[in-house]
Amino acid sequence: MFKNELIRIIQKYRYVPHVEIELRFGWNNQCLTKFDTNIQERYFTPLLKIFQQSFAHSNTFSHQYSNATVFTDSTKRIRHIQDTRSSKTHIKKNLEVVDASLEGTPFDVRISASVEQPISDSCTQWIKIRTRTRNTYRYKMWNYDLSESVYTEPVNDTTHTYEFEIELECEFANSNKFSTIYLAESLWMKIQDVVTMSLVDDEIIHLKKCNLISKNKQHTINHGNHSLQEL
Repeated sequence: MFKNELIRIIQKYRYVPHVEIELRFGWNNQCLTKFDTNIQERYFTPLLKIFQQSFAHSNTFSHQYSNATVFTDSTKRIRHIQDTRSSKTHIKKNLEVVDASLEGTPFDVRISASVEQPISDSCTQWIKIRTRTRNTYRYKMWNYDLSESVYTEPVNDTTHTYEFEIELECEFANSNKFSTIYLAESLWMKIQDVVTMSLVDDEIIHLKKCNLISKNKQHTINHGNHSLQEL
């Protein structure tokens, strides 16, 4: 079950230093043999509008807007990110990813854990990858990140990408001693809320089942209906 995978990954990595646990929306693209995180403007724009309207007059949410330029070194292993408030350099190491298809909805999802290890800015020649604008809406231990990027070179035949992810603030969750089961259940509720939103006119959405994508096997998962702000 995918919810069991959420529990396993959160429990396994939540205490790792500099860890990043995030849930991305997109499509498991069989043709590209990869997970495509570009949800495209037709879904991104109405989704951003929903967040803007929902969180505009709430004291329980915070909003942050940022512009960033992302660079890499010649090996494409080191990333350097500059925005209006800060500048950081790190090596990103992927720890684990698990994908799931959501039948009857516009999206598939990917849960991933990675480490962004800070390093000293020792590279003298950076290669610009992309510019990024991001709206982050924070609720409790969750960051809802809506990012629009313009790449210097095309990615999957386009230079513009639109991404949406939910990131767990591990330090906040750990310091408040939230249980892993609580965090996984909270995230699963938010996944269901997002994928059942009618973002495009006349689009009929009903989450029928969730299939855990694996090279060896698939599991079918039942679902229920919950509220975005319930947990």
